[in-house]
Amino acid sequence: MQSVAAGSRACPPARIVRGRVVPGGATDLDEFLRAGSQMWQVTNMKTLNRQVVIVRPKAKFLAWVNNLPEYADQIGPVACGDVRNDCTAFLVSDDLTDDQIRAFIEKNHNEIFEEELFGWCTDSSAWPKITLARFREWFDIEFHSIVIDLGKSRLRLDEY
Repeated sequence: MQSVAAGSRACPPARIVRGRVVPGGATDLDEFLRAGSQMWQVTNMKTLNRQVVIVRPKAKFLAWVNNLPEYADQIGPVACGDVRNDCTAFLVSDDLTDDQIRAFIEKNHNEIFEEELFGWCTDSSAWPKITLARFREWFDIEFHSIVIDLGKSRLRLDEY
């Protein structure tokens, strides 16, 4: 059991009511919705049966980008935020453990690395040698287990 610091309130556990999550403390879904919860102003939220893996470039990737002729000579240096804030997100099955996701990423690191390099330079002759060690040096990997679709349009899958 988690301890609660003096002066703070523990949140009662959430529960499912009529297929929706109701935060602890609300007596029923209708009461919760009438209270005007901001979270429920978005209707038809759906969770996807996927987890998100985010590939976040590190400083060594940024250094490579900034040494490319088009950035070094013409466009100008790319800022750290440009490569760390808008990252590639991959969806994986929601039944995988963190260890299984790690193994999958490592097994497929070549394709993931190529995708990241191609996003900045389409000339593969300018790419560094792709190795698992370099992949680990150049990228942080984050896992997120809940994916919620807030879009109003139907989910569309396009071939890539």
